[in-house]
Amino acid sequence: MSNITIIIKTFQRLKSLECLLKSIEDQKLNNIPIIILDDSRENYKDAILEKFSKLNINYIVTEFDIGLSKGRNILLEHVKTDYIILCDDDFEFDSRTNISKGLLLLKEYNLDILGGSVYERVELNSIFSVLHLLKHPKYFIDLLNGKETNKVYNGFIEITSHKVLVKSESNGNLFLEKDIYQCDFVNNFFIAKTDSIKKLNGWQPEYIKLAEHMLFFIRCKQHFLSVAYTHHLGVKHHPYKSLEYSKYRLRALWMRELAFKFLNLNIFEHYDMNKNLLYKYESKE
Repeated sequence: MSNITIIIKTFQRLKSLECLLKSIEDQKLNNIPIIILDDSRENYKDAILEKFSKLNINYIVTEFDIGLSKGRNILLEHVKTDYIILCDDDFEFDSRTNISKGLLLLKEYNLDILGGSVYERVELNSIFSVLHLLKHPKYFIDLLNGKETNKVYNGFIEITSHKVLVKSESNGNLFLEKDIYQCDFVNNFFIAKTDSIKKLNGWQPEYIKLAEHMLFFIRCKQHFLSVAYTHHLGVKHHPYKSLEYSKYRLRALWMRELAFKFLNLNIFEHYDMNKNLLYKYESKE
């Protein structure tokens, strides 16, 4: 698998990044190129390179808080392989992270992007995870049973003149017999053709530091990129939000509205699998 690169943007979460890299090491993926971009207040390059010297890491340090969009574009510029694996820094590889299988399916179906499952286990590792549990009490049973939840986040995007309608689905349209589902958006864990993402000019605009995810896939839809989802590719999610980290996450709401203004949208609506409205934006102009 020398023709694929793992790209990771990290910010203020050393513990999470260490878990991710340890999991990559445990899965014997030492030869896969890994590019990390760190825009933390105090970068952890030296500590990471010393601790994970067996991994093939290119560690890039930038000025503080350049954001996800610009950070990922810099990562993209440094990729020399035909394919990339996009990872958040709070993921963890395990036996379900079957990169070879995912790459094979991407090629077989001539996809631009193939997303995988994200398995989340509730852990009481911060005040924010406690608040999340209180907000979603159904996860309490999972917590007691040590059970993981497959965080389903894929579906379809309908674009009209100045309106975007997003519909979450449990899967999507089945391609053939191998559990490959056509859709318009997937989680922030996917395999992609490097050239396809570069032709899209990556993540735009670069001033969107957070809440870039749906904007990225709306642009994929506008540029006719082929997107699909499969159960055959999975990753664990172990979110850890310190107070320092979380204060920057609070910007997500108004960053999302900046993204809608960039797209010149008047209305954005996102519905869940049960057709309940999750989020609605209406331009005030």
